[in-house]
Amino acid sequence: AAEVRDEDDIFLIVCPQNIVGASILPNLQAMCEKAGDRQVILLNPKLVDIPSAGNVMQVRGRAERMDFADEFKEIYHFRFLYRKPYFHPIYGLLRFKWGEPWEIYKRIVKKTDAGKEEKYCFAQSYDEEPKPPQITTAIAMDISF
Repeated sequence: AAEVRDEDDIFLIVCPQNIVGASILPNLQAMCEKAGDRQVILLNPKLVDIPSAGNVMQVRGRAERMDFADEFKEIYHFRFLYRKPYFHPIYGLLRFKWGEPWEIYKRIVKKTDAGKEEKYCFAQSYDEEPKPPQITTAIAMDISF
């Protein structure tokens, strides 16, 4: 919280995340309390507990940590879709913008005389974040350029 100054208007925190055996949430909560009514924006947060062999972040305090993490609202989400644990090939993407539905786009690669042409085509939209079976169904749809 020492980083919070009176002249600061907003706070942009990039990729806050817990690590094995330590939680970022107490420090983040102290910073948010000191920020008061000013905006706190988290980019690519990973605020879930990461269990350790010594059970440092297991049960004790978990409910309070998760209650605080749940206070944040997701206003934008962009994620490539691929078969885990690999990052290739990319099958599509999942996108969300505050006030709009969640959208799935399918990656389509078309062979041309010049090589390959790639495009992401809209496949499906959902009112809530789609579950893996919904994503699989949307990516399996027959969509072309």
